[in-house]
Amino acid sequence: MPTVIAPDLQEYAQKHLKYLSPTYYPFLMPEAWPSYYDHHDEHEESKWPTIVDISTPDKKDAAFPSKIEPDSTLAYLLKPVKTTPQTAQPITTADITSVTNIISKFKALESGPEGQQRTTALLFDFLDKSVMLDAFVNPCASMVKRFERIDQTGWLDIQLKKENMTKADYVNKCDRIVKAYRVQLSN
Repeated sequence: MPTVIAPDLQEYAQKHLKYLSPTYYPFLMPEAWPSYYDHHDEHEESKWPTIVDISTPDKKDAAFPSKIEPDSTLAYLLKPVKTTPQTAQPITTADITSVTNIISKFKALESGPEGQQRTTALLFDFLDKSVMLDAFVNPCASMVKRFERIDQTGWLDIQLKKENMTKADYVNKCDRIVKAYRVQLSN
């Protein structure tokens, strides 16, 4: 998380920084705010074309959303693990192999002109902030949900069947593996 924060956002950051998507971190920099240039050389110009208006609480929340909606994946993630029995099942080496096989097949879909079109279609979804948050919290669930929109041939179902997995199994195990990997890499 950023440690150098614009004075305009100090109070906001104390309350909401831990929930803020990393996508918005650059906007916390003092240089992103007009007030920074009030105290610096006049010839210096902001590198940020957008000026964020935080003059009212509504405008502040619109610029930097930090509320957790009750039905969001983040709210689901914060529920105790014991509420979902499927999650309690241990991940086996075979599960890890199956999940990585499917991820590799997803990666292979990126090649060629059709792959570029698929990738662009999936990345375009990230213009929606809730989709981006969903993908950050549960990347596999988000990917499956977004991929189903462009999968006209049932490709994903075929790959899952080859690995003896349902979509629910894959999403559950894949997201858990990704989260475990993140925890292992954290310091």
